Amino acid sequence: MLRKSHDKGVLAEVLLLEQEWDEAIKVAEEHDVWYPVVEKVADGILPHRPEWVAQVSLKHAERLMSEAKSKNYPIVAAWLKRAKQAYKLLGKDDEWREYLKETREKYKRRPALQSQLSRL
Repeated sequence: MLRKSHDKGVLAEVLLLEQEWDEAIKVAEEHDVWYPVVEKVADGILPHRPEWVAQVSLKHAERLMSEAKSKNYPIVAAWLKRAKQAYKLLGKDDEWREYLKETREKYKRRPALQSQLSRL
């Protein structure tokens, strides 16, 4: 019944409680799922599937950065914080620092974004 519901948030919560990590990822990757569901899944499976969390976090952060809307930068920072945590769990701190350095250089003319990036 939950799978047929339009509210994927409840389904995601149940799957996370049941430790059905891959099924929760499938829900988060559905075409019409809302960002809060993706965030919930990413936060819930971080210790169990950090590679997916890193991938999805960078995807959403980069899409939002490309729009050049400063109102989105706090959301970008939240996604990048998740990515940073995932990289740490994967033992890829150097790769994270390199990604952050490249991102700072790429968007060096956006002071509002730079401010958010410096907090990471």
